[in-house]
Amino acid sequence: EALTQLTSLTVSHCDALTSLSGLEALTHLTSLYLNGCNALLDYVGLDQLHNLEVLQIDARYYHQKNQHSDPSRVPWSIMKNLLLNMPQLSLSGSINMEYVPAELTHPIDQTALEDWYFEIEQQGYSNPKTLKVMLLGNGQIGKTQLVRRLRGKSFDESIPSTHGIQIHHFTPDGEDFEIKSWDFGGQDVYLGTHSLFIDNRALYLLLWHPDYENNNLVLDEQLTIRNRPLSYWLAYLKSLAGANVQVLVCQSQCDNPGDDRRAPIPHPVPLDALRETVISNKTPDGLSAFTPLFKRAVAHQLDRNGVVWIPNSWFAVEEAIQELCTQQKLLHYSDYLALCDKHHVAAPGTLANYLHQAGVVFYRKHHFDNQLILDQAWALQGIYLLLERKEALPLLSASNGKFTRDTIEQLLWRYESEYSKQDKSLFLEMMQQCGVCFKVDDDDYIAPDALPDKAYKETDIEQIWQDTDAEHHVRLHYDFLHDSTMRYLLSKIGEKAKAAACYWRYGCCYYDAKSQSKVWFDSTLLTDKEKIETGTFENYGQPGFIDIKTAGRNAEKLICHLLDSIKGVQHLEQKSRIEWQKGQPDSSQKHKGLSPESELTPFGALEPASLPPSTRSAVYFSYAWGEDTDERQQTCDQIYNKLSEENELNIYRDKNATKPGDSIAAFERKIGQADFVLLIMSEKSLYSVHCMNELRLIYERSQQQQSDFVGRVIPVVLSDAKISTRIDKFKVVEHWVSQGQELEDLINKVGLEAAGAESANERQMIRSISNCTMNALTWIGDLITERQPELQVDATIELLKKRIEEQKNRKN
Repeated sequence: EALTQLTSLTVSHCDALTSLSGLEALTHLTSLYLNGCNALLDYVGLDQLHNLEVLQIDARYYHQKNQHSDPSRVPWSIMKNLLLNMPQLSLSGSINMEYVPAELTHPIDQTALEDWYFEIEQQGYSNPKTLKVMLLGNGQIGKTQLVRRLRGKSFDESIPSTHGIQIHHFTPDGEDFEIKSWDFGGQDVYLGTHSLFIDNRALYLLLWHPDYENNNLVLDEQLTIRNRPLSYWLAYLKSLAGANVQVLVCQSQCDNPGDDRRAPIPHPVPLDALRETVISNKTPDGLSAFTPLFKRAVAHQLDRNGVVWIPNSWFAVEEAIQELCTQQKLLHYSDYLALCDKHHVAAPGTLANYLHQAGVVFYRKHHFDNQLILDQAWALQGIYLLLERKEALPLLSASNGKFTRDTIEQLLWRYESEYSKQDKSLFLEMMQQCGVCFKVDDDDYIAPDALPDKAYKETDIEQIWQDTDAEHHVRLHYDFLHDSTMRYLLSKIGEKAKAAACYWRYGCCYYDAKSQSKVWFDSTLLTDKEKIETGTFENYGQPGFIDIKTAGRNAEKLICHLLDSIKGVQHLEQKSRIEWQKGQPDSSQKHKGLSPESELTPFGALEPASLPPSTRSAVYFSYAWGEDTDERQQTCDQIYNKLSEENELNIYRDKNATKPGDSIAAFERKIGQADFVLLIMSEKSLYSVHCMNELRLIYERSQQQQSDFVGRVIPVVLSDAKISTRIDKFKVVEHWVSQGQELEDLINKVGLEAAGAESANERQMIRSISNCTMNALTWIGDLITERQPELQVDATIELLKKRIEEQKNRKN
C-alpha cells in the first residue's frame, strides 16, 4: 500500500522484469524510467498511469551485443492512449513500437510521432514491403558484381571496383517487395550521420576470399585500401548491429568447385543467424547455392521486421523523390516544400528528418545551402577521395593535417571539371558533417586522419600541459572503437577548441580559458599483444579506449560535461564501459557553473583554446636573421641575452626555442599567440617570408582588430624600413602580391601533386600576407614607435619594459 504513494520510479537493467502488470496501481506516479530492461515483453497497464508526466524507456534492442532474441514492441494501442489521452506526458528514450517506423523511435522523437499519427489520420497509410540489404567486405572482392547479379544483370568485368558507396533499388523477379542495396566499401564515415542506419532490420551479405585474409594495403586505381580478415568484419558487424543480426557469409570468386573453402569463423560462432555459402558472379550457375539461402533469409527478415505504417502523403513524397533521383543530384528545400504541399504533407520538417534517417536523402537543417542531397553516392565521393586517394593523406600529413579550402580543391578536384564551385562547397560541408575534418579558423581545417602521431607533438603538449597532474581522469572502454567514432569525437571537440589547441591523430590537449582548466582527450587502440591477452571475440576487431583528463579551477564540471557529451551523442550507438582512474565526482551532486544551454548541448560548454596562464609575460622576439658576424645579428643576440635575465619575462626566439627537427612554421604559429611581440622592422624583414608570416599570424590572432594588435606588438622601426608613406606600404604589398602570383603560376604549371603540399601551403600563406600587410603596417605606423637609425640594445629593452608596464596598467 505504501508503494501506491510513489511519485517516481526507476528500473534499470533488470532482466527479471518481463511485465508491467500491476504497475497501474501506482496511481500517484509522475515519473517512470525503464532503462535496459531487455526482457520486458508486456506493457499492459502503462497507459493507465494517468498522472504520468515523464516516461523514459531506453531499450536499444537493435544495438544490444548480448541480445539474442527478436525485440518486442510496445503495442500501438498503448502508445496511442499515451499520446492522445495524456497531453502532459514527455516521452524520451529508445524503443520499438508496433507499426511505427524505427526512425522515429530510436531515439524517441515525440513531436515526430505526433506528426506521423496526424498524417495517418488525415491521409491514411500504406505498409510497403522493403528490405535493406547491406554488402560488406574488402575492396575488389566482388560486391559490385553480386549486386548486378541480384538485379538480374550479367557479370561485366569492364565495370570498375566501387569506391565510396553504391545504392540501388530494385524489385526481384516475381516478388512483391523492394530491395534497397547499400555497398559501403568498408568505410564507416557515412554510418555516423544516421542514428539507426546499420541495425538488425537489414540483411547483410559479407563477402570474403582466402587471398584477402590479411591486413595489407592494396592499391586500386588511385586509391589505397586496407584489407581486413573475416574475423574483423564479423566483429565490426556485431558491434554495430548486435548478436542476432542476419548475415550470409559468402566466399566470393568460387568459379570452380575446387575453390570452395570453409570460412575462418571464430569459435564460438559470434552471430546467431549466420549462414555460410559460396558464390561466383562470373559463372551462369554461380549463385545456385546462394539463391535459396538468400530468399529464405529475405522472407525471414521481412517477417521479423513486422508491419510498418507509412502515411500515404509521406509515401507519395518518397516515391516522387526516388523519381527525381534519376534526374538531379540536389533538391532545394523550397522545391521540397512544394512537393510536400502537392501531396498534403502537414509537417515537412519531420518528413525530411525521417527521409534522412531512412537513407532516402541526406539532409541537415540549414546546411548544404538549404538543399536535400538526392544523389548521396555523388556527394560522398569527395569524402572518400580525401580518405583513400593515394596522394591525399600523405600530402595533408606533411602539413600536420591542416589544409585550406584552396588546398583541398587543388588536391582533390582540380581535374574534376564536372564539379562546380557550389558542388565543392557542398563536398567540404559534407566532410565536416561526417567528421572527416573540422574548421579551426576562417580558412583553415584539420583532417583527423592526417594528423601526426602523439610522439611528434611532445614539445607542444609540454607547453600546454606543463607536467600538470590530472585532477580527474576517466577512461571509456570500447569493445570495438571505430575509426569513425575517434574521428567524429575529435572533430566535435576540435571545432570548439579551434586553432590554439594541440592536435595529434585522434587526440588533443588545450587550455580552456573560460573554465580555467586544461583538457586532455586521447584515443588508443589495443595492440596485438593486448588483444591476445584479453581473448574475447570482440578483440578480433578493434578494441580500444578513450582517455579524458582535466585539471584546473572547473576541472570537475568540464570532465562531467565531456563525459555526458560523449554518452549523449553515443556515436554509432556504441556504448562504453566507464572506468574512473582518478577523481570520480560525487554523482549525487549537480555540477553547476556551465550555462544551462551549454550543459544540455553536447560539447556546448567547450570554449576556444588559448595559451595557459603564466606569472611571466611571454615575449616573442621577431627579426630578420643575419650571419653571426653581422652587426645587427650581434645586437639582437645582446638584446635576447639581456631579456633572458629578466625574472618577469619569458623570452622566445626561433633560434633558441626550436630544436633540430622542429618546425619553424610551428614556432611562427606560437608567435601569433604571444602576450607581446618585440618586432624589429628592417628592410630585410619586410621582404622575408618568415618575418612577414609572423606579422600575418599576429594580425590574424588579433582577429584583425587594431586595438588587440597594437596592445601586443612592440615595434622598433629601423631607418632602412621604408613604411612611412602610403606609397611605401603599397610597394611592400605589391612585392608580396607578385611573389604569390609567381608561385601560383609555377604550381599550376607542374601540378599540385608534383609541387607538393608545402608549396600549396606557402601559396596560401603568401596570399594571406598580401591581404594583411597594408593594415598591419598602417597600424604600426600609427603607434608611437622607437625609430632607430641602427638597433640599440638599451633603448630597445627600455621600450619593451615600458610598453609591457603600460599595457598591464591599462588592463588593471
